[in-house]
Amino acid sequence: MREITKEQPKIQEIPTTETENPENIVKNNKINLPNSQFYTGLITKDDDAVFVFGSNAASYNGNPDKGTGGAALAALEQGRLEQHENMANTFSKNGRSYGIQTVTRPGARNSLSREDIIQNIKHFYQVALEHPDEVFKIAYTNIGSKVSLNGYSGDQMIDMFLSAGNIPSNV
Repeated sequence: MREITKEQPKIQEIPTTETENPENIVKNNKINLPNSQFYTGLITKDDDAVFVFGSNAASYNGNPDKGTGGAALAALEQGRLEQHENMANTFSKNGRSYGIQTVTRPGARNSLSREDIIQNIKHFYQVALEHPDEVFKIAYTNIGSKVSLNGYSGDQMIDMFLSAGNIPSNV
């Protein structure tokens, strides 16, 4: 694991309701935050950021033989974690990835409630604050109303990340 410092990054205040959203920070499924860091494209093997993805508690991180598993499979193929490594709300052994648990096991869509996932995201935000020298990139593509592997739509996931509170500046 990389060295940890005590300095805490600033966090970005995020509105969570329309009345708190006077500047249209969330509009048409896009988040528009001044002074926030966003990236486009894919997280590559050479990217030094911590690769953050939705995980399960059963320690299955994609299936390379079948080519299934979403971002967990990408992290596995990039050497950011090991197969069967428990990634439920924790760093990988090599510190190159972090799993936010969004399901109990592969294929168990909606097996965690919205509230449980929000708690897991809050935990992740706290971890990010405790590691201010790290940059965390969430492997996420907004798919709008289309349902993802965890059983929630892109719109629902955006709402969960925003409902979890202030987003650390290193996320």
